[in-house]
Amino acid sequence: MKLFGLVLLFVLVEPWLIAQTRPPNQFTRGCTESESKAILRPTDAAYSDAMDLARLLTSKGIRVDCICASKSQGLFEGQKGATYFHTDAGIFESLYLPKGRVFRVEMIEKQENGCKVYSFRGSPVGRSINSCGRAKSMVIIERKNVLLLADGGSGAERLRRALNSR
Repeated sequence: MKLFGLVLLFVLVEPWLIAQTRPPNQFTRGCTESESKAILRPTDAAYSDAMDLARLLTSKGIRVDCICASKSQGLFEGQKGATYFHTDAGIFESLYLPKGRVFRVEMIEKQENGCKVYSFRGSPVGRSINSCGRAKSMVIIERKNVLLLADGGSGAERLRRALNSR
């Protein structure tokens, strides 16, 4: 009888665990195999901000295919977290400050040893990043406590319009 009780508990708990370890399926259905290994989890500091951003983009007609954890954690002082978005408007990094704080930065691009080096001026203070092998220059898109780092072009302009429209 005890064994049956353990099995029943596992069956009841298992669906809850699965539901709590991934973003909603609508934001993971288009993940590549490598992206699937880094899917954002509810325990990530940026999870709620990323879900808010995903819902906003979706409401503005941008399809969000995948949301992952990002390597851009700690790029800016006081940063809350960072995520990687794969959308029909392109792939970009989204960085988050705590609510009530605002990004006010300017990005400066330089060429060094065949790579683009990006530094930031403004608030909050950010560290430099290297970008080797990118065909397009990176652009920033700011919206309150969210900063997007995206490749320039029509996808970035579409993201900018979506974030800045009412």
